[in-house]
Amino acid sequence: METTIAILITLLLTAPLLTFFHELGHALAGLSVGAPHVDILLGSQPPPQKTVLTLNFERIRITLASWMPLWIGFAQMDVETRITPRQRALVALAGPFASLIVVVILSVVAFLTRKDSSLLVRAVIQYAALNAFITLIMTAIPMRYPEWMGAYAGHNSDMARAIQALKQEKS
Repeated sequence: METTIAILITLLLTAPLLTFFHELGHALAGLSVGAPHVDILLGSQPPPQKTVLTLNFERIRITLASWMPLWIGFAQMDVETRITPRQRALVALAGPFASLIVVVILSVVAFLTRKDSSLLVRAVIQYAALNAFITLIMTAIPMRYPEWMGAYAGHNSDMARAIQALKQEKS
C-alpha cells in the first residue's frame, strides 16, 4: 500500500516539480545568454488551449495550462532573441543538466535518509530520483520523440537540439 501511495505522490507532486526544475534550467540559461524574456509552460504543448494559472516574474512567465498532466513542460524564449548556435546548444543542454543536479541531490538525500525515515518517505524520494533520472536520459539521448510520447511527439530531444545547433555553427 505504501508503494502505491509513493507512486501516486511521485506522479502528482514530485513529477511536476521535476519538470519545472528541468524547464527552469533552460529558462535560466536563456536569460544568461541574453534572452529578454522566457516562458515556461507546464501541462501542455505550446500554444496552450487554456490557462489555469500564470505567474509573472521580471523576465520569466510560468504558465500552468492544465492541472494534468503537469509532467509536460516547455521553455520558450522570445522569437526576436538573437543568440549564437553555441548559446542555443547551451540553452538546450541546461535542462538535462538541471535534471542531473536534481538526480544527484535526491540520490544523496535518499542515501542519507535510508535508515531514519519511513518507508513511504524513502519510496517517494527514490521514485522522484528515478523520475528525474528518466527525464535526464530521455532528454540526453539525441532523437526525435516518437508518436507515443504524446505532447512531445515530433519534437527533438534537448541533446538533438544541441547537436543541431553545434552543426549549424560549423557551417
